[in-house]
Amino acid sequence: MTTVDEAARLEAIDSYDVITSPPASELQGLVRLAAMLCEVSKAVINIIDDRFQHQIAAEGFEPAVCARTDSMCVAVLTEQAPIVISDARQDPRFRANPFVMGDIAWVRFYASSPLVTPDGAIIGTLCIFDEDVRELDDDTRRGLDVLA
Repeated sequence: MTTVDEAARLEAIDSYDVITSPPASELQGLVRLAAMLCEVSKAVINIIDDRFQHQIAAEGFEPAVCARTDSMCVAVLTEQAPIVISDARQDPRFRANPFVMGDIAWVRFYASSPLVTPDGAIIGTLCIFDEDVRELDDDTRRGLDVLA
């Protein structure tokens, strides 16, 4: 991502004004629906700025903020595509991540779809995860993409 692209992405994040606002009930409903659709215990909407991942709505845990360097979802920004990982401990991108190793959480199954603005900027993710290894079928994965 170029510096210009990153500047436009950060400007888009600011325009939505969701990082400092309380979670909207619609967003809470959306993460609940994502967890139900994908049959997982946890779902979250993340906004990822230049330094932090802001969990602005969550199902199954209390939303928090973590360093961007600890974020699993930052890979969606890099790859600019949805990610589905059956066992994060076996994936070289994530096996040493604090969300996988137990420092922050115990993520095994992980799936994340990009949140894309009308101008094409990826500002965050709709993410689902669980402590158990599992698969996500194609229809359910597409459903997660639609929700995002």
